[in-house]
Amino acid sequence: MNYRLIPAAEDSAWEEAIAACVTYDTYHRAGYHRVPSDLADGEPYLLAVEEGRARAALPFLVRDLASVPAILGAEGADATSSYGYPGVVSSESASPTLSNAFGAALHDACNELGIVSLFVRQNPLIDTNWLLAEKAEVVDLGPTVAVDLRQTEEEISAGANSNHRRNLKKTDQLGPELMVDDDFIHLQQFVDVYNATMERNQASDAYFFPKEYYLGLKRELGASVRLFHALIEGEVTSSVLALASGGTVQYHLGGTDPEWARDGLARWTLEQVRIWSKQNGYNWFHLGGGVGAAEDSLFRFKAGFAKTFRTFSVARYIHDPARYAELQAESERGGHRAAEGFFPAYRG
Repeated sequence: MNYRLIPAAEDSAWEEAIAACVTYDTYHRAGYHRVPSDLADGEPYLLAVEEGRARAALPFLVRDLASVPAILGAEGADATSSYGYPGVVSSESASPTLSNAFGAALHDACNELGIVSLFVRQNPLIDTNWLLAEKAEVVDLGPTVAVDLRQTEEEISAGANSNHRRNLKKTDQLGPELMVDDDFIHLQQFVDVYNATMERNQASDAYFFPKEYYLGLKRELGASVRLFHALIEGEVTSSVLALASGGTVQYHLGGTDPEWARDGLARWTLEQVRIWSKQNGYNWFHLGGGVGAAEDSLFRFKAGFAKTFRTFSVARYIHDPARYAELQAESERGGHRAAEGFFPAYRG
């Protein structure tokens, strides 16, 4: 077994390591992890594992414990996944030998970086839970929606529900036009409609990104970041920011002008992104799931596009159980108690 810890600044080494795992998307790329946000705070690394010809890799963010409110000044670090669906990628569909090697590498890497615990957000389109199951507690949280773009248009249409198709036809009557905004000409309008949507849905502050976040994604990832708008008489009514790499288009963020929120423009824009993705040779359009992986109204909206569901899983790995227990006890002595299921508990 051989492993490397690759910092995100080493772009070529990182990109080569995930490419060797065959199936990956933008959430795994170095450039994505170089763009900071309140939902992606930490020092990014890629754990790249080699076992014979087999490969596996996991991107994660290392966070200092000293600034955690519940345990101020604590020594050490923990690690987490960036926002989205990074997770483990692998060149193998299942291999006990690679699983053992990956577990040993993860153990050694955590020792090397002083990591107490690790939280992993798995990618629903990439089945690698078997690589984590020996070391971590793997929990299935809920379904996500994916459109298999390898199907014909007739098959995709048949997989959508009747309300979805009917509502698309109704919105078509408004005369929207799709703009693929490669130069981010209407970035500010996207920010405005996205923020308005987050306000309408009472999202937490962490989901309100500064404009520099979007510019950073474009700077780091180039054509892998695509911005789409639904225009009516030149006005941006709805927008989608998508991430396109490795055969997959991920719906990352989106929003709709409040004045058009009841006119189906969000659905129409996503459908145009789906069509664009198929026309440009991608295999999957992944819409994600509901809030907190719940089967809520957001999930039901997305489920109108396809009957292909994938399971979103997370992994909770306690590398140093004794230190983890100390941190949890210290947190509780300070009056902090984590919500049920929150991991790591000392950050709750």
